[in-house]
Amino acid sequence: MRKVKIASILLIGSLILISVGNFTVAQAPSYVGISEGEEYVWDLGLNKDGVYSLKNDFETFVDELFTEILALDLGPYTDLNASDAISLLAADSIDFINTNFLPGLIPSDWKTVNFSTFLESLFDSTVETFNTTVLSGFIPSDWRSDNIDTFFGYVIDGLNATYPGFEEFTISDIFELLINSLDIYGWLPSGWETMTVDDLLEYSLSFIADFVNTTIIPGMIPSGWFHMNLTTLYQQVLPIIPQWFIDQMDEMYAYTGLTEVSFFTAIDQYMYLFNMSIGTIPGDWEDHTLSDLMIDILYLEPIKDENITYIAEFVIESFNSTVPFDLYALNMSEIINMTVYGMTSGMSPQQQAMPTLDLIRESMGMMVIAINSSYPEGFFPPGWTTLSIDSLRSYYVNQGQIYFDQLMVEFETLLYQFELMGGFDKFRLKAIIDHIGDEVELIPGGPKGVPINLTIQIRIPLSDWVNLTDLVGGDIFQYYQLYILDPTTFPADQSALIEQFLSTAGLFVGKGYDWSGIVKAYEFPGPVAGKTINFDMDWDSNGVLDHIRLTYGGQEVASIVLLTTLTETDIIPGYPLLIFTGITLFSMGVLIISIKKKKLKF
Repeated sequence: MRKVKIASILLIGSLILISVGNFTVAQAPSYVGISEGEEYVWDLGLNKDGVYSLKNDFETFVDELFTEILALDLGPYTDLNASDAISLLAADSIDFINTNFLPGLIPSDWKTVNFSTFLESLFDSTVETFNTTVLSGFIPSDWRSDNIDTFFGYVIDGLNATYPGFEEFTISDIFELLINSLDIYGWLPSGWETMTVDDLLEYSLSFIADFVNTTIIPGMIPSGWFHMNLTTLYQQVLPIIPQWFIDQMDEMYAYTGLTEVSFFTAIDQYMYLFNMSIGTIPGDWEDHTLSDLMIDILYLEPIKDENITYIAEFVIESFNSTVPFDLYALNMSEIINMTVYGMTSGMSPQQQAMPTLDLIRESMGMMVIAINSSYPEGFFPPGWTTLSIDSLRSYYVNQGQIYFDQLMVEFETLLYQFELMGGFDKFRLKAIIDHIGDEVELIPGGPKGVPINLTIQIRIPLSDWVNLTDLVGGDIFQYYQLYILDPTTFPADQSALIEQFLSTAGLFVGKGYDWSGIVKAYEFPGPVAGKTINFDMDWDSNGVLDHIRLTYGGQEVASIVLLTTLTETDIIPGYPLLIFTGITLFSMGVLIISIKKKKLKF
């Protein structure tokens, strides 16, 4: 009887331990909502009606698009052959420039006069345009009869009137004035004149980085990215990137000789190669201002501190010392004639006599032929030079229709084979949580996460569960570690969620997201009017994927939906499992022995 009492006390003690104890499984961080041994099952499905509805409407959209292209009004280009179309394009382009950017600069008769006459007229119109704008009208009407020294005197006086003190400007001042006048959209930052080229490059490229950082992947691109080693940058932007990929990138860079590759390094290498041909780019080019770098490249160092008056005289003197005549003895008309002759002397007599428009057409035609010859089978159809633009349009639309029809036939075949295999029946996906590790930093000082090991199984209708590794013939996670990420260690919740998708495909996410700032439902215009493509996703309170759905026109196309959670064993609360088990077994043993002995007495 005493032994029974003792056993009873021990059993009661065990029950007390159960009621007041804590979990013995290693405590995962609070953002991990899953546990080892748990199994999660999802339904995966493609809805045949939804898939075919989207496919058929997409075909309708493409057919309508091709019809609209064929119906577009090509205006005067419609019936022109390629040669005439090139001529019209050249004329329209130059007229557009002359009207919108440099009004009146190009002479009105440029199409019909030969190239030499066009150049002479262009000199006249250029002087007239600048005289009425930045030169304050200081150039007299008979400027052609003046020599070059007098002419540039008029230019300096005119610029002085428009830009007070211009005659004392240095080359750097001239560059800054020119660049500021070209920056009509305000793309340059305030104070760019004193910024280094390195800072200007990073500033100009940061527009793209800032856009990405504030919209697509908030906060994922770190500061200093421009000079950051690309492998380090990859780790900063995508902390879950596997080490084998980082090592492979390092080996590739070592092979190319670029072991510390960054965006800046790539530009620096290009500058080095470019400098091999001109030899005037300094090795520390990135530390120069833009004006100083231009002075180095153009080799203007001897006169960089001189004012514009001295520079104009220096340039004229230098040029005069290289020609076999006295430059000052010629008037501007004679200088222009000599310049035009130098620009046209390499042309054939036929080209020199051509109207300027015909010369441009011939040059553009040769360029198009060169492009066509670079394609193995030619980019243009046989006899394209005689075809009208309308015929060329029909040719390319027909080619597009042929390729699209072939694609649709292949897609139909895939859908048919998919249906024969039961693809439109419900599949099931199971994830078994094999192991949850200790929290680690994905990169030193960076985001944190907990490594997990999963077993993924697939079950098709009328079949047993099959491990994904058996289906694909290998361990898909062999080179890639999965993590549950701590969203609070990322600069933005959105960037953490994107990283999590890259790691676990969204099946599991960490707890602790501010879901109020994350869009989980999207709507896009469908291929036909009145129908939209909708995509939505959500997770339960433990960070387990609840569903992802894709619908079109209100009809489901594809989905993955959580069915149930299975637990392999109940988690034992109390003291360490070994102690609890020992006490329980001992209690049960004593009770059994006591009962047996008690039975023997009868």
